[in-house]
Amino acid sequence: MPRRHWNPTVTAVPSPTPTAGPTSLIVGYSVNNRPIEAVRFGSGSQVVLFIGGLHAGFAPATVSLANRAITHFTVTPEDVPQGVTLYIIRNASPDSPNVTGELEGRLNANGVDLNRNWDCRWEADAKFRGVVVPDSGGPRPFSEPETAALRDFILEIDPVAVVFWEARATDGLSSPGACGTRSLVSAPLSQVYGVAAGYQIGDFENLTNQEINGDGTNWLDDQGIPAIAVLLPEYAEEDWFNNLEGIRAVLARYAR
Repeated sequence: MPRRHWNPTVTAVPSPTPTAGPTSLIVGYSVNNRPIEAVRFGSGSQVVLFIGGLHAGFAPATVSLANRAITHFTVTPEDVPQGVTLYIIRNASPDSPNVTGELEGRLNANGVDLNRNWDCRWEADAKFRGVVVPDSGGPRPFSEPETAALRDFILEIDPVAVVFWEARATDGLSSPGACGTRSLVSAPLSQVYGVAAGYQIGDFENLTNQEINGDGTNWLDDQGIPAIAVLLPEYAEEDWFNNLEGIRAVLARYAR
């Protein structure tokens, strides 16, 4: 399926000079001017992106998982297949307060839930656990520097797969993005990760009988970019070995 065209409203991050890595780069800044860092491994044509900490204070395991993955590929760079460039974002919401499992931990310094600020079924008064939270979607889609930076970075690197680590789902969940009634391009990616990690595979919204406003994976799927949310079994435990198998499976899928 051809990808939809998008004209970013802020300057896109330039692509770095290809190298084997690891190489750190800043993809943007938070409301409080904290850097959002990505680490790159490899230099292949197939770009894969993993994002930790979209709700860093709510689910700290998503940050520790990203950091552990960075350490793993730094020590064993041969685990990045030839033909793949791997990016890992450590913490997409560095301003969010450490309130594990609670709404406050999902919010940036403007009080916006960064996974309610993307342009798919966006609402200013978005829902969390089925309850409307006034202003949690922000004043407009991509109003927040964190989501604008993620959007522009993703569109600049043109990935074949985007994985957001989130929480929480009992026994884990690999959920494909879908802005409409069905996923356009993300279902195969959810299968690859879910099978390898031993997680349930299914659309979070269908499984919980709720509609999500402004979700990142949903917006990306609508742009023709395969994207999934991997919901960890716990807020503060990274479930490393299962997720390492999921990461490896995704990288192998796009190896050339």
